[in-house]
Amino acid sequence: MAFQITVFVVMAALLAWVLGGTLFPRPAVGLQDGEVQMAGWDWCWEAQTSPEGHAIDWYLVRRPMGSDEGPWSRVSGGGPFAAVEPLQATGPLESSSGQFTTRVWIRTSPSASTTLTVHADGRAILDQSVATVD
Repeated sequence: MAFQITVFVVMAALLAWVLGGTLFPRPAVGLQDGEVQMAGWDWCWEAQTSPEGHAIDWYLVRRPMGSDEGPWSRVSGGGPFAAVEPLQATGPLESSSGQFTTRVWIRTSPSASTTLTVHADGRAILDQSVATVD
């Protein structure tokens, strides 16, 4: 009996592998179209589904500009968020420390959003103010 159970488990795992899946679901990950270039980096939103597929979380990711096949890395403080606005190529702002920063919009509800201040060094800070979206 133990031999039959072992054979069944091995065959089920092989069938799942052949069909391109796994016995244990993994989250699906994808990038939103429209990357933005700022301060020597390409910036983009990465969407990740939960293993059950019931929710999507968004993360701000970056990679060195021009490395088309290079890996994307998640920005510290850049997610997860339930909803985001598409990235826009707005001009960077210069902070008091002389570092370049920019802001991206995070949707907090169907009628409101807030901004995420993104620093060129890869840090992101969620702004506390909530602005109404038309």
